[in-house]
Amino acid sequence: GFGGPYAVPRTNAVAADYGTIGGGGGHSIGTGAYHATVGGGADNTIQTGAYGSTIGGGAWNNILTSATFSTIGGGFQNNASGNFAAIPGGAANLAGGSRSFAAVISPGTFSTTSSPVFA
Repeated sequence: GFGGPYAVPRTNAVAADYGTIGGGGGHSIGTGAYHATVGGGADNTIQTGAYGSTIGGGAWNNILTSATFSTIGGGFQNNASGNFAAIPGGAANLAGGSRSFAAVISPGTFSTTSSPVFA
């Protein structure tokens, strides 16, 4: 059978009003992260004050303290630390500034932005 850290059920925790966790395990939504949502996956975190933020799925993704209205679509070990930051997916991406965007760029990991990006 399947072993490792996912063989044992883990608790989800919502400390903010109107926060929602759809499924998976090991997720947390911190205090003051009103209306924040984690859709599924494993061990995703929306930290304190990151209201209106969303993590769709994946594993070990983080929306950091007070990064309001930020989004991580999925992937692995992505971090959004700015307001209105967006990471659609991938691995080890950082959207570090307000209105920043980090996405899969060849070779597909470790993309970083720290200032607004406009298309």
